[in-house]
Parts: sequence; C-alpha cells; structure tokens
Amino acid sequence: MRTGIAAEAVVFPGVVAAVLQDGALVVVDPDSGRIRSRREVGDPRCAPQAVHAAGRGVIVTALRRNRITVVVVDARGRVRT
Repeated sequence: MRTGIAAEAVVFPGVVAAVLQDGALVVVDPDSGRIRSRREVGDPRCAPQAVHAAGRGVIVTALRRNRITVVVVDARGRVRT
C-alpha cells in the first residue's frame, strides 16, 4: 500500500492502521489498498508502540513532551482516541 510517507507503527485488527512519520493515522482497506480515513494523532518523533489486543489495534503516540494519545482501531476501521 502507498501512503506517500513511511509508517512508524502498524497494526492489523481487520484493517491496516498505521501512524506515519508526519503524525497522521491512516486506516487502509487491506483488500484494495485504498486509504479509508486519515487523521492527526500525534508526534511521530517518539517511536510509537503498536499492539493487537482484544481484536483491536492499539497505538500509543506522543502529543507533546508530557502528554500521550492512545488510539484504538477496531476491525471495521472505527478510530477512538
């Protein structure tokens, strides 16, 4: 799949969710490779952590020096922060 920039963290809970170097989260359809959604989630300078837990993709990324964002992506591509 092409996002135009490198991914720092990737999870696959049924869709592909990736935090890109520019701090955007993209949700990609794994069959077509089409980007379904894109949103700003944080600072990619801190290496984000990504895990698959309870059928969801969970990514932790920095917002600012002393704040973090937890992003949860479900199998349908719904994103919660």
